[in-house]
Formats: sequence, C-alpha cells, structure tokens
Amino acid sequence: MKNNMLNRFATGAALLLVSLPLIACGGGNNDSTSSGTSTTSFWSGHTYLLSLKKGDWSVPRGVGADLFGVAPAFMFDVEGSGENLTTTLGYGPGTVTDASMNPVAVTADNVMQDPCGPTTTAMFSAANSPKSTINIPQMKMHVLNSGATPPLQVTADVFNLTFTDILPNGTTPSTTGSLVATMDFKQLYVLFASLGPTRDAASVCQALSDHYTPSTCTTDDCKVKCETCPNASASDTPTCLTVEADQIGAVEADNLKVSTITTVDPTACADSTLPSQ
Repeated sequence: MKNNMLNRFATGAALLLVSLPLIACGGGNNDSTSSGTSTTSFWSGHTYLLSLKKGDWSVPRGVGADLFGVAPAFMFDVEGSGENLTTTLGYGPGTVTDASMNPVAVTADNVMQDPCGPTTTAMFSAANSPKSTINIPQMKMHVLNSGATPPLQVTADVFNLTFTDILPNGTTPSTTGSLVATMDFKQLYVLFASLGPTRDAASVCQALSDHYTPSTCTTDDCKVKCETCPNASASDTPTCLTVEADQIGAVEADNLKVSTITTVDPTACADSTLPSQ
C-alpha cells in the first residue's frame, strides 16, 4: 500500500464529536485549604488546546507519519467547582499550512473549530492533580480527507477516547500525557480513495495490517490487525483499530472559545459515498 494513501486518511486520531451524554472519570486537581475545605481547581474556567505532532503517535509504530495532517486538535473548555469538573470537548483541523504550503501543527492563534463536529460534554474529577483522566466511551467524529478528488468526509464512531494526564500542572504543560482511541472502519473506509471503488472495511483493515506490521514479525502477537469493535458481537467482522499518542500535553489557550454544537448542516456535513460502479 502506498504511504501517501494513508497520509491522506483523515482518521481523526486522533479523530472527534458526539451529541451523546458521555461520562469521563479519573484524577484531577487536589486543591484544598489547610482546614480541609475544597476549593475550585485551577483547571476550572480555562480552555486548553491539545495539538499533536508526528512523533507523538506511538501505536501502531510509524502511524504518526499518516495521522499528522489529518488527526484533529482537541479543545477542552473546563468548568466546575471543587473536585467536580466538566469539560466541553470540541476539535478542529490538526494542521495548517505554512508559507511553503507544508503542514505544521496548529496553535491557539490559528485553530478553527470543526462546524460539522458536535461537541461532547464529559465529567471528570479533580482529586489527584496534576493527574487526570478524561474518558469518552463512544462518540461521533467528523473526519475529512481533503486530499481526495473530490474531498471525502464521513462522521464515524470512535470508542474509548481517553486522555490521561494531558492537563497542565498549573501553567506548566504536561509531558507525560497520553491519548488512546479506537476507530471503526465501517464508516471510515470510504475515505481510502486510493484503494479503489470496491473498497470496504475489510480491505482497509488488510491494507493497514500490511503497512504497519513489522517485517520482522513472524507470529500473530506482533501483527497489526483490526479488532472486534466494542459495540459489536463476537461473530461480527473485526473493523476497529486502536491508536495511541504518548508524551503529550495540552496548553492553556483562554483566547479560544469552544462553541456548543448540537446540530450540523445536513448538506455541508453529509457523508460521502463510494462512486457508482
């Protein structure tokens, strides 16, 4: 499989958001007075931006070369009191182009929220600052392959999107955070234009396995392969792949405003379909 095919695949490690009521749990900020009275976490009232580079992606090995430019940048608008916090999660394109038209990571000054991606609200605890865990069991993510002709887009399922220790310690960004997400190719397969008009989820999973399985792999344990999705039965065809980014951290970006999106333009955000046979 040609590497440029994967480079154009908008997975949206990565990828971002659903109008389902989702719950996140985990650590947070342990701010308390000497009398034991809980105070508001430092994170409350702030907005944070998580932008990812090629080298941040670690699973499958080498996936960063393909996800950079298509995986989104995440925006966290945090509110709450004491240890009980809520984040409104939005996202936008993970890269912009420089003067030479090369993709570069976004910043708080140039990121734009995706109007086709419904925002997600998730609760998390602020009990063990600077540790934190924000987990979203299932969400819908709008994913775009702008390199295809014509451009292709779908809104696809992402499972178990988990951000661990990505929030800063005060104003000091984390360097030990991680992101894990499981993507379902039952919708995303449409984006793989270079696999031809007869592509489906199974052929995309096979292409990913061929591309990412190490040449030294001789057993099934080291083989990169799709797995059964969390919402599927054991007899269903495996169509999900889990990706991971490590040693990442969000930065404070209070100039950003995460707009709540509950409905999207049905025409502008409509899923692409395969060309007629």
